[in-house]
Amino acid sequence: MSAWTIDLAAATATHESGLVIKFAPVPGEPGAFDGQIVGAIPASLPHDPAALARLAREAGDAYIAARNARHYSMRRKQCQP
Repeated sequence: MSAWTIDLAAATATHESGLVIKFAPVPGEPGAFDGQIVGAIPASLPHDPAALARLAREAGDAYIAARNARHYSMRRKQCQP
């Protein structure tokens, strides 16, 4: 089970700790996204830059996986007779 909940419509990844990261496309780089922490970092998380970088990477991976799953699901539906 993932520690992240992805909301593709809002372009956010929410960690079970309450940390929220919002994603936006990178201009001029198709398929690339930048993430930004929304609001305060939950007190339950370490305020260590390396730990936050790891969480940001996890959020990005979960977000891209959800986008890919939606894309492949939509393609399968289009290919069905």
